[in-house]
Amino acid sequence: MLAQFGFQANAVQSVETIQGIKMFLSICPPAGAFPLVGIHLFLSAFGNEDEKITAELEEKGNDDGDFEKRVADRTHPKHHAFLAQ
Repeated sequence: MLAQFGFQANAVQSVETIQGIKMFLSICPPAGAFPLVGIHLFLSAFGNEDEKITAELEEKGNDDGDFEKRVADRTHPKHHAFLAQ
């Protein structure tokens, strides 16, 4: 891309080359940011999906309230010995 502006490595750059590089560096970041802003706006329009899914899972009531015990059981040495087989 730099060659389009006349850039040559290990050489003194012309005024046109320096202006081209400055223009390139001032245009590229916004050119990448605009699509990201569009994606952000599109996804934020549907941002309540995670809250709906969480509400549905809480409504089902599949949590037996014994999460800590299940985690403790998985960290028990016998559990690791079983998995190693």
